[in-house]
Amino acid sequence: MVLVISLLLLWVLTMVAVSAMLLTATDLKISGNTYFRAQALEGSERARQLAVQAVEVYLQIGSNWTPGLLSRVNALGLEVVDNNRNLGVGRSPLDRSAATCVVDLTYTENQGAAHTFQPNDIEAALCVIRRGARVSSGAGAAVAEGYGGLGVGVAGGGGALYLSMISRAAGVGGSRAVTGSDYRHVITR
Repeated sequence: MVLVISLLLLWVLTMVAVSAMLLTATDLKISGNTYFRAQALEGSERARQLAVQAVEVYLQIGSNWTPGLLSRVNALGLEVVDNNRNLGVGRSPLDRSAATCVVDLTYTENQGAAHTFQPNDIEAALCVIRRGARVSSGAGAAVAEGYGGLGVGVAGGGGALYLSMISRAAGVGGSRAVTGSDYRHVITR
């Protein structure tokens, strides 16, 4: 009788230990996937912030991919996909889908050795979509139309160009993240 109770108690303890091991393994997978997802999200955000800097340089220099501009964009860690295409032009302003956007810039964040792709690197594809442009009130076109309100003397010209930027990142273990933002570039002359 004591032997049967001992074996039963040993079996119960074994089942508790096996359950604890399975729960620990599951928790480890969940925390790992959460970390990988956060890493992909951070990579997507970082790539999008670098794209904002690249767009600023692109618009200040004159909206053409010159060798000097390409080197400045590459120094940010970005690669231009097609330097014969204007950035953000020729797309539908209503299309906000990250799945169908045309990739303008790419970004690779090396976690390991430089210039070699490691399994824990982050890759991001960036799309820039032109949403439209607007002349500032008090600007030259508004003054020509008869505007005489505040800012006539101060704002003799200018406007704003509106862009949307979408970043799709892929990281370790198939983790993916998509971030986007609207961007306004103020034009002054």
